[in-house]
Amino acid sequence: MLSPKEYISLEAACVSIKAGRPALLEGFARLVLGVLDTGSQFNQVTICVIENGKPNPDIALTYQDIGEYLMAATGKHVPVLLHTENGVIESSRVLVERSWISSQLEAASESATINSALREPAANQTLSVVQAVNSWRAASWVDQPAPMSADGYKKLRKWLKHQNDQRKANESASKLTIELEIALARAEKAETIALAKNAEVTVLESRDRLSMMELSAKERTIQSQRLEIQKLQEKLEISNEQTKGPRRQPAKARAIVAVHEMAARLWASPDFKDYRIGDMADFIKIHMIANEPEHAGVMPELTSTVVRWLKQMTGIPDGASLPGRPPKSKN
Repeated sequence: MLSPKEYISLEAACVSIKAGRPALLEGFARLVLGVLDTGSQFNQVTICVIENGKPNPDIALTYQDIGEYLMAATGKHVPVLLHTENGVIESSRVLVERSWISSQLEAASESATINSALREPAANQTLSVVQAVNSWRAASWVDQPAPMSADGYKKLRKWLKHQNDQRKANESASKLTIELEIALARAEKAETIALAKNAEVTVLESRDRLSMMELSAKERTIQSQRLEIQKLQEKLEISNEQTKGPRRQPAKARAIVAVHEMAARLWASPDFKDYRIGDMADFIKIHMIANEPEHAGVMPELTSTVVRWLKQMTGIPDGASLPGRPPKSKN
């Protein structure tokens, strides 16, 4: 931890200098801004930024940053914020080496004395320069101002109180500014997210429209194919109706026709005229399976099915439909 004897905050240093010798603060600022390269960075041993109680090595301040702050401190109030290219820092967290401030104030004091002497009449220039060279120099940093009268102390306390009030007001304003920046950043982020989601919704809607168009096209194609199939089926039915002969009919239909024809021949013969319809169906089924390869594959397993086929024909003998078996003839 940095020792308070060796370091002082930038804000406290400006308040102390401004209270004791206000004019010297401007000379201090001009001296810092007068370096050859104001963009060069301070050694962290000389000036550093405190974060969580320790110097932050990642934050470096330039001569331009410190010089502009010192120049701003010569105004009505000492700023509570130090503005840099990398952001805003509270000036109370910027610690400055006391010995460096003393040397800078000494140089600024000498420069002010010499400049004052140069502005005097020529007759007094030699004496003024000699006095400036041999004048008292502030060899060390003094925390307290020179002894004052009671009225001076009252004015100083009043000024310090006003400065403290102004500092609090600036802190409050800076907090509000930071909160506003955060709110604006959040709003911008929310707007960006909303725009991204809107774009995503638009893409999805476009995809849905394309999918619907593709689906409609497929449905139209299917409907067209169905109509084409229907037309082909109608043509096929017309062609089947126009085609004559059992061989043009389906296999089952041809088998039924063959069963009808065979039953008619058998019932017309003396040997089978008394066959009941069930016996005739059983005989024809066995015969077709054994002797008619064309119809064997479509013959049903159940004789009852062949019975139904026979009942569909015309010319069935009257006794064929009677139940039971016919009586045996007596010899």
